[in-house]
Amino acid sequence: MDGRAEQNEVPEPAAVESLADLLYEIGKDLWQKRDYQSAVQWLKRAHDALATQDLGGMSPDATDLRCSIMHYLGE
Repeated sequence: MDGRAEQNEVPEPAAVESLADLLYEIGKDLWQKRDYQSAVQWLKRAHDALATQDLGGMSPDATDLRCSIMHYLGE
C-alpha cells in the first residue's frame, strides 16, 4: 500500500467524528453570519459524515453532535 486510502476502506469512527465536528463548526459559523444556504450545505455534509457510522461505535459526544446538527437543519 502506498499510503492512499482504498475505496473499500471504512474510516475510523474517531476520524469521522472529528470530520463531522469540523463540518458542523463551519456550518454553524456560516449560520451565524446569516449565510443560510451555505450553512445548510456544510451541516448536511456533517450529518452525512455521521450517517456513515454506527453511533454506538462513536463517543457519546457524537450523539450530541448529531442533535446539534439536526437543530440547525430544523430551523
